[in-house]
Amino acid sequence: MSGTEINFDLSEFEIEDAYKIAVVLEDEGYKFYDKIMEASEEVRVKNEVKYLRDEEVRHKNFFQKQLKDKKSAMEDEKMQSFIRKEFIDPTAEYFDGEKIASSSDALRFGAVLEKKSIAFYQGIKSKETDQDRCAELDKIIEEEQKHLKKIYIILSY
Repeated sequence: MSGTEINFDLSEFEIEDAYKIAVVLEDEGYKFYDKIMEASEEVRVKNEVKYLRDEEVRHKNFFQKQLKDKKSAMEDEKMQSFIRKEFIDPTAEYFDGEKIASSSDALRFGAVLEKKSIAFYQGIKSKETDQDRCAELDKIIEEEQKHLKKIYIILSY
């Protein structure tokens, strides 16, 4: 996966739809990191992952502020299908499959999810016309890239 570029076709979605999807993605990211914390026996990993988990809340708050219509993305069948296919189902399959063999395995899977999130947010940015929102999206993309680097640093311990 490391050399593979991930692209999302967001042409079917309005910008507000993409923000609604982003709210769900950040929520799922929180749950993912929370599960890693629960499963890990390593205090160091728990402490590092807590930071990543808490960042998901901050990102979710940004996307929620952008929404005029506060209905959930999960209320729309097209958005729900996209979210499930790209993010929720792969994560559920990972956790419902064999027990997490190690924190390292979970973190490697987290790196894949971070890459997908980065690609998704880059797709949103390409649709956004408001320069202030683009600047905020750049910050979030940069933070997600830092999360990815942090995961790689944790894995290098």
